[in-house]
Amino acid sequence: MNIRKITVQDLDKLCPLFVEVFRQEPWNEEWKFEWVEERLKYILNSQYSESLLAENANEVVGAVLGRGMPFKGNLNFEIVELFVSPTLHNQGIGTKLLTALEQSLAQSNYYRIFLLTASGSPAESFYKKCGYVTNEQLCFMAKSL
Repeated sequence: MNIRKITVQDLDKLCPLFVEVFRQEPWNEEWKFEWVEERLKYILNSQYSESLLAENANEVVGAVLGRGMPFKGNLNFEIVELFVSPTLHNQGIGTKLLTALEQSLAQSNYYRIFLLTASGSPAESFYKKCGYVTNEQLCFMAKSL
């Protein structure tokens, strides 16, 4: 397996995988290719973007995308998306992507990594297994317009 930085040219392979992953349990979300392309391009074009993909024999099997954000003189990093082909779950691909990202960010002097995910989901269990903890001082809030 090869892990490397994502380029805009990779979107043709990443977008269909994203749609496939998030149509599955536990997300059951409906995504159109155009929406995914817009979202992933936005992340890739963000200042301090850091995004990696995993591939086997030129087939994209997973990715992690995010962006840095200055905070009180430090750089924090937000993981916006991490996804792995549903047929390859529990084979260590997500862990390898996350580890490679963490190593890259540590070399670039990032201070902290944060993310949002669904409570009680397999994703939450995955991140906890990788050493991430719930921040009890923060409350996620939203409002529909």
